[in-house]
Amino acid sequence: MSVFFFILSILIILKYSKNNLSKYFLLFFSIINSILILLASSLSIYYDMPIWHSVYFSLLILSFIIGYLTIKPKYRTNEADTIINFPELIKPYKKLFSIVGLIVLLILVFYLYKYKVLEDKYGVISARNIKFTLGFLFKTPLEYAFFRYIIEPIVTIITIFFSLMILSKQYKSILFYQCILCIFLYSEIGKGRFIYFDIIVYLFILILFLYEKNLLLFLKKNIKLLIISAMVVIILLLIMTLSRMGSDLGNTDSITNGIFNTFKQVILYFSGPYKMFSEAINLNYRNLINNHGILFPIFGGLDELIKLFFNFIGFEFVTTNTIISNFTNVPISIGNNLAMNAFYTGFFNFYLTGGIIGSIFISFIFGMIVSFLHNRMNLNNLFQIMLVALLTYSATLIMLRWELQSAAYMCTLLYLIICQLFKKKINLKELK
Repeated sequence: MSVFFFILSILIILKYSKNNLSKYFLLFFSIINSILILLASSLSIYYDMPIWHSVYFSLLILSFIIGYLTIKPKYRTNEADTIINFPELIKPYKKLFSIVGLIVLLILVFYLYKYKVLEDKYGVISARNIKFTLGFLFKTPLEYAFFRYIIEPIVTIITIFFSLMILSKQYKSILFYQCILCIFLYSEIGKGRFIYFDIIVYLFILILFLYEKNLLLFLKKNIKLLIISAMVVIILLLIMTLSRMGSDLGNTDSITNGIFNTFKQVILYFSGPYKMFSEAINLNYRNLINNHGILFPIFGGLDELIKLFFNFIGFEFVTTNTIISNFTNVPISIGNNLAMNAFYTGFFNFYLTGGIIGSIFISFIFGMIVSFLHNRMNLNNLFQIMLVALLTYSATLIMLRWELQSAAYMCTLLYLIICQLFKKKINLKELK
């Protein structure tokens, strides 16, 4: 049944897409999510998934696509809507990113040193979760908040900027290597792998944005650059995974077993969320969670920031994310001798908010929002490009999780909006 909806979505995309951006983005969105649903419902390692669950998940995807296509595209015909050359786009902000990047770099060196001391004491595997707890790496709630809601969002912005620098081939710039160092040091604190995967995602998104009209020509001219970039990121992901497992990088058998386990993890990592979502429906998670009075799980990140403010003035309350995590952090069985507590897809938050019917409507609205941003984006505005790229990232990663549930993600949005407003103010002064 999911194959039927996949074919239907492809036909709708090919018939009603009005520009290359919508066509390529929606094709990617439909193909990836449909494959993952198929894997989640057919792999022998999982329990059988009810057919109606596959239909429901397919309808969520189709609803997003239809919502996206309802927004009339804005054709980029004048100079203001056309991308200028990369060096000119980035040049005015190099000094800003250099100064901010240097400060963040020094802070990351400090925390990495503290982390390495703890890692030597508790071991690689035990030390991984230290990044998310108080009392070890972060001594106070204020220090934890500083790292999570200031440093992490800035590193995300640096990652997007670095992806732009890759596309502009600015390998001779000191800032290019400063960005690499920031990303590497951040990943080393907690042995995080996802930031390397983020680079691939942002490269994909930015290529769609900036080479919409000549995408195939760009791919033909830059295929070596893209392959090398992807290979470097994949190698870094593999090394980080082996390190997280405690594998001996000097032992061939250890590396071979580590690569096999990494491949297995990748399959579970990407196909598992839809299976987790299915089991959450079976376990009636929506009613259990909503019994605690939750109304809008899709805005969990904003809830976290509101709590942070009230904590500073002496008031405390239980957040949406805290209540949800009481259920989702508990491993649930999704197959024989197989339990997970990772991602539930971003659609899970839509389901918690609106139920079966409401989630399909929310997916439709989200598709409209993403399409509106794509079609109104000014390609001469660096911060606007980065802001829309960040929001598109949340749509791309909906197959795994809902980004707006993260307070750090909401902070990143806020900082980019502030940068965009500040840039507008400067422009207005120049016009006067």
